[in-house]
Amino acid sequence: MKSSLRLKFLAGLLCLLFSTQALAQSALQDSPPLPEKLRVALLDGNLDLALRTIRNLQQSQPDLTGYWYYLEGVTQQRTGDDTAAVRAFERVEADFAEGPWIHKARFRHAEVLSDAGDWKGAETIWESEVSWLRGAERQRELAAIYFDLADGFSAEKQGAAGLESAEYNSAIVLYRKGLELDLPAEQRQYALGRVAWCYSKLGNWKASAQMYALLWKETADPQVHFEYADALRKHNSLEQARREYEDLAADLDDQRSNPELNDLHGLALYSIGYTFQGNRSIGAFRRFLEAHPTHEKSARAAYGIAMLRLNAGEYAEGIAALDSFLEVKIVTDNLEELQHHEKLRQEAHFKIAETHVQRGHYVDGADAFARYVLLFSEGPDWAAAQRGIIDAEYSQGRHLEAEQDWSAARQSYVKFLADHPLDNRVHEILFRLGDLYRQQAESLEGKESSNAKVNLYQSALAEWARLIAKYPTSDEASHAWYVTGHFQEFELDDLQGAVESYRACNFGTYRNRALERLRIMVKPRLSINTERVWRSNEAASLELEMRNVKSVTVEVYQLDLEAYFRKHLSIRQIED
Repeated sequence: MKSSLRLKFLAGLLCLLFSTQALAQSALQDSPPLPEKLRVALLDGNLDLALRTIRNLQQSQPDLTGYWYYLEGVTQQRTGDDTAAVRAFERVEADFAEGPWIHKARFRHAEVLSDAGDWKGAETIWESEVSWLRGAERQRELAAIYFDLADGFSAEKQGAAGLESAEYNSAIVLYRKGLELDLPAEQRQYALGRVAWCYSKLGNWKASAQMYALLWKETADPQVHFEYADALRKHNSLEQARREYEDLAADLDDQRSNPELNDLHGLALYSIGYTFQGNRSIGAFRRFLEAHPTHEKSARAAYGIAMLRLNAGEYAEGIAALDSFLEVKIVTDNLEELQHHEKLRQEAHFKIAETHVQRGHYVDGADAFARYVLLFSEGPDWAAAQRGIIDAEYSQGRHLEAEQDWSAARQSYVKFLADHPLDNRVHEILFRLGDLYRQQAESLEGKESSNAKVNLYQSALAEWARLIAKYPTSDEASHAWYVTGHFQEFELDDLQGAVESYRACNFGTYRNRALERLRIMVKPRLSINTERVWRSNEAASLELEMRNVKSVTVEVYQLDLEAYFRKHLSIRQIED
């Protein structure tokens, strides 16, 4: 019973291992194509014809004799002639021990013995095959098969945008299967590195860090140490990542004469900056730049300092840092790094311009945008920079207006109109040119004579008239007609002109306001006021206000004091 169980176990183990071996054989060497006559005979079950054909092939194609003997044994096994089958398989084992069919023949041989009840013979063959499959050389071969398949899954295809996660996962499974075997250090380390890399491609930085940690312990390779620290950082284990970067940099301090290790030393110092925030990050980047001023990452570090300054609201320092970045020259043959540096240079110029505008330094902003347009005609922000120039020039006029620098604001607006006659803010600026005179007139309250204010109002009306003449149907023209009537009515005492202006404002958003003022102005109105009560011995003086009234007759009556007293029985409050 024990022998039967042992035999079943060996057979099961051999089947499991042999399935891998069969996979290997199929991957390494395809079976020779069967002649049509033999194929048809086997399919039809005409085993006698198949055997005769196989024997003929043994004579006509001697290069494949081992294969034909193997097929003869399989065919004899199907006919039930176990003795002939064993004889054929033993011929393969004896004469073709180095051929590709030896292990299949031995496996078939054991099957025949097992079916015939020769458990001892079958067990002997299977134990031999298990030992072969589990041997060191065979395990290396099996691992190579696993790794070749895994490499195929994890290789990035030419022209493909990327791999599906399932392909990386499949590669990981195969690499791990290989790691279960007893492998030499070189193969094991290769598989560990590939598993770590696949996890990184999947974004599983925790698993990637774990695999790099195992690999680093086995190799003590500085590059692996860096990858381990980098995976920790991307997993957001910042403190641990920082310690690893610092340890790596310390280990490489006395090896910087080696160009590759010096470059790795710089990468470690550079990466420390991303494990901090704020000023501590700036300090780390500066230490990196001091140690490696021409490193291929030096431009990124300088740019990172500038961005940290700007994000902290330190705009002057941020602009200065961007200027320093633009002076950095990197030394590298890495095309990708050079392209990224050029991209950062474009972003830096654009960011300088944006920051100047954000600070209210519109002239500097416009100049910076103009530099971008000149330097990067194919830059991604070229159109935005063009627009930025125009917006900055417009904002400069608004800024000067807010500062009440009327003359400078006027000059800025006039220049804008000359430089950008098709801008959609032309109507608004034409109105503002008149409004500048209005604001200036109102600022003279209590300081200058009324004549100066009148002149300024007249200048405002002249500017608005030019707007109305140039864009008569615009909403700004509606506004201009209304404010023209308003100042004619209340500041210039030109009532007839005000009526005409209000009547002309028969469109746009100010139409209803103009109609309301016009209704009030054309409605007849009469009021009479006296400064005080006049005594009978004084000449009376009256103030008469009238509108839209052709003539007025004023009659003055003397108060009869006796009649007033008889009616009211008092003369109090007569002079109130």
